[in-house]
Order: sequence, then structure tokens, then C-alpha cells
Amino acid sequence: MLLFRNSYQRYRLYEQSLKFNEQKLSAITQASPVGICLVKQRKIYWANETLHAMFGYEYDDLVGRNTSIFYPDNATYQKIDKELYSDHSSFKPSRLTSPCIKKDGTLFHCSLRSCPLNAADHSQGFIVVIGDITEILTVENENIRLKDHIIRTQRMEAIGILASGIAHDFNNILFPITGYVEILLMDTAKDSDTHKHLMSILKASNRAKKLINQILSFSRQKKHETTQVLVQPIVKETLNLLKETIPKTINIVQQIDKNCSPILADPTQIHQVIMNLCTNAYQAMENRGGTLRVELCETDIDENELPRFLELQPGRYLQLLISDTGVGMEKKVALKIFEPYFTTKKAGKGTGLGLSVAHGIVKKAGGDIKVVSEPDKGTCFYIYLPVLDSHTKTTALPVDENNCIKGTGHILLVDDEEPIVNMEKKFLQRIGYDTTACTSSGQALEILKTNPNTFDLVITDLTMPGLTGDELARELKKINPDIPVIICTGLEKNDRKAWMDSDNVKEFLIKPVNMKELSRLISRTI
Repeated sequence: MLLFRNSYQRYRLYEQSLKFNEQKLSAITQASPVGICLVKQRKIYWANETLHAMFGYEYDDLVGRNTSIFYPDNATYQKIDKELYSDHSSFKPSRLTSPCIKKDGTLFHCSLRSCPLNAADHSQGFIVVIGDITEILTVENENIRLKDHIIRTQRMEAIGILASGIAHDFNNILFPITGYVEILLMDTAKDSDTHKHLMSILKASNRAKKLINQILSFSRQKKHETTQVLVQPIVKETLNLLKETIPKTINIVQQIDKNCSPILADPTQIHQVIMNLCTNAYQAMENRGGTLRVELCETDIDENELPRFLELQPGRYLQLLISDTGVGMEKKVALKIFEPYFTTKKAGKGTGLGLSVAHGIVKKAGGDIKVVSEPDKGTCFYIYLPVLDSHTKTTALPVDENNCIKGTGHILLVDDEEPIVNMEKKFLQRIGYDTTACTSSGQALEILKTNPNTFDLVITDLTMPGLTGDELARELKKINPDIPVIICTGLEKNDRKAWMDSDNVKEFLIKPVNMKELSRLISRTI
């Protein structure tokens, strides 16, 4: 009897312990922040409340259902089924992630882990743990995006520093070219062929100057000054430049309406848009040849057409069409071509910035740009820019042909580039000024200390070793506060005002200096 009573007590204790463990396990599974279910033969035999809530089902609605209801399509189900319930030689769980679908059709991302109840007998089923990782993936993707943005920003900062240095050196090379051309123009009859050739050189040099400023503007995100622009001469000039560089297998066809109204834009930026699109077009045909077509005309966009141009207002627009008969693009590629850094070209062939910059320029001018393309049938870009009603002051990148203003006086000229000093000295002497030239700010300071009242004006470069141009101006003021200074610089106006505090600095000139403009500044200063 005692033995029976002891056995019964042990059984009761075991039963109570088992019941407590069941209650504890049930509490844990129901309180779990992740979904848990028991799967046998791909059917759900039990699921906790978290799993029901996660997928949007009422309590016990999942029991008896096939696990395929968790996945958006059969292909995903087959893939996950194969990996999640593969043969287990141990109790080590399978781990993977998958897109899943809720009862209402909402897609989200889940992590899934499965472990057999018995590694030797899978018929007893699997415990599957499912967690919603949508928010985690969103944060991770955002972190990746931010990292990419930081890398791009750092890259652009490096490009800006590099561009600034290149622009400074290139301007110093360009300066004597434009200066000597202007000196030669002074000795050449205006109706001669030589004068025409020199004007062509000067025009090309001025274009190079503007493109340098465009590089600096892009790297510094400088605000551009807009003016009324006639696009017709810019298109023709761009095509004339392209004719000298593109393969002869590519035929250029142009149809330009001479009566197109002006637009409000930066002329150099419009040139950049046309050049970028034409360059892309001929590169799409360079292996097999083809036709590059450029058309320019005016068109009206009314309210019926606005669905095609969501950001435009009804009105009259300049329509620029640039098309090619090249390789073309798939639709999914065409949708991405205006994204920064997106490119289909091989390494070294493109930066992925050309079309995104063109897109930004057109949008900033109040216009729109569309692309139509098919593989092996070519690509066509449509650019729409709002025209202006009035035809007042228009710009087509003109070359100033006004005569230089002559004068008298003694000028001290300072620049660490000897070719620039020599050219400027000859020019200043030609228009009547006595000129003393030196190639260092230290040398200039010594000359002025020795002869403080000899000079009527100092013209100095800004960026020089030793004393910079602004430092030299402040030192000159201590010697003779009445000597005016003109500084030649490549910095923007806002940058100059930020640190230039010497009131003896009377004028600034952007490099490469236009010599006629220099003569006018001198006449106003002394």
C-alpha cells in the first residue's frame, strides 16, 4: 500500500510538472514577438497569436492551411519549401529570408527558421519561427543609400578641388593666347582674312573660358546668371564642332527654324545640354554609323497635351529634337538614364553625370525633357523650353569687338606666370601705359618700398606663392594708401566679398582676362 501511495504521489508530481511546463511553453509562445507554428507535411497544425496577427488572420484561421498561403507566388513557395524543409541530419535550424504576403495582399519581408521536432523522423513535423524584418531591411537600405550618398558627396568634393586646380592652370594657359590674339587684332585690318581667322581663335578661346566656368559651377553648385538666349546659333556652333570630331560614317542632318524666339537660360548650360545629347547620340552609332538628326522649332502645348508634360504649363515652347539611329535602349534602361551616376557605357567611357546634368538644366529653365527609344531602332530626345514673348537683349555667346581705351600712367604688373606678365606688359604698353612687370609679390613689394610714389596702379594676380594678391594689397596700403589695385582672380563674387577687406582694391577681373575689358577698368581706376 505504501509503495502504491508513493508511486501515485510521484505520478501526481510528474503530472503537475508536465502541466506547468505546458502552461509555461504556451505562455512563452503566445507572448513571443515572432510568429511560431508547427508544420507537418506542409500543413499548419498550430500557430501562435503573433503569427495570426502578423499575416492578418483570425485566431486558428491558419490551422489546417497549406504553408503556400505565406508566399506571394508559387515559385517563391517552391524555393522556400525546398530550403526550409530539407533533410536535417541534426537539430540545427535552417535560416533564410523571403518575401511574404498578408491576407489582404500586402507584401512584406520575413526571416524564417525551421527545426524538426525529431531529426530522425521528419513526419513528426517542424517548428517554424517567422519574424517581420521589413523595417530592419528598410533601415539597412536607407543606411546603404546614405553611405552611397556620402561617397558621392566626397567624390564630388574631390572633383571640385581637382576642377578648381585644373581651371586655374588652364586659365593661365588660355590667358596669353587670348591676350596675344587681341594684340594682333589691333594691327590687323577688319576686312582681312587674317582678322577673321583671329576672331575665330578669340571666339573659341572665349568658349573655352565659359566651359571652364561651367566646370567650376558644376563642382561648386554655383548659381547661374540667366539671360535671353537665341538657341539657333548655339545649335549650329555645337554641330560645327561635332563635325570635326565624329566619324565620317555618321551623317548629321539639321533642320533649324531661324525664326525661333529666345528663351531665358544660361547660354553655356544650353550649349552643354546640346553637346551632351549629341555626344551620346554619336557614341550610340560610332561602331556601325548612322544619322544624327537635330531639329529646332516652336510648338504650342495646350491643356490636352499636359498629361504628357506633368510639370509644364500651357503655352508656347521651343522644341529641340536630337535623335540617332544607334543601338537604342530597353524601356527599363530608358527610365533610369536621367539618374546621377547611371550609365550603360564601359568603364572610362562615361561618368553617368551627362544626362542627369542636362535634365537638371532643362528643368531649371522651366522646361521638360523626354526620351523615346527602342533596341536597335535608335533614340530620340525631346527638349521643351518656354519661349519669351519679347525680343529685347539676346545672347548667343558674342565676342566683344569694341576698341580698347588708351591712356597714360605708370602701372606695376604682378603675376607669377612669366608668359602672362610678358603678354600683359606688351598690351599695356601698346595702349599707352608705362609698365613695370615682376613675377613675384615679394619683388613687387620691394619695388614699391623703393619707389612708393612712382606708380598710378597695381594689377596683381590673386593666387601666388608667398604673398597672395589680397595680402599684397594690404601691404601696399601700408606703403601708399592712395595706390589703387586691380586683382585678377578665378573666384566667384560671393567668395571674394567674404574675405576681401582692403579698400584700395578697386576692381576684380575673372581669368582669363579680356584685354579690352582690362583697358576699360584701368580708365575708370586711374
